[in-house]
Amino acid sequence: MTWNYRIIDFGDHLALHEVHYDEAGKPTSYTAEPATFVVDPDCGHEIVSELTMALQDATSKPVLAVGEFN
Repeated sequence: MTWNYRIIDFGDHLALHEVHYDEAGKPTSYTAEPATFVVDPDCGHEIVSELTMALQDATSKPVLAVGEFN
């Protein structure tokens, strides 16, 4: 199973979530809460790479409609 960050359209709002895929690459689930980016102060440099990865994931693929999940 793989995952990445995707923007999901819930009809009344959009949110960034971790989305999980099956072996065929079909989105199967997403995290209950939108993604958050919080790190300890002594690891502050790590947040930049996490945010960069999330932005690349979210902007490289189309927005998912919540109805695309079973």
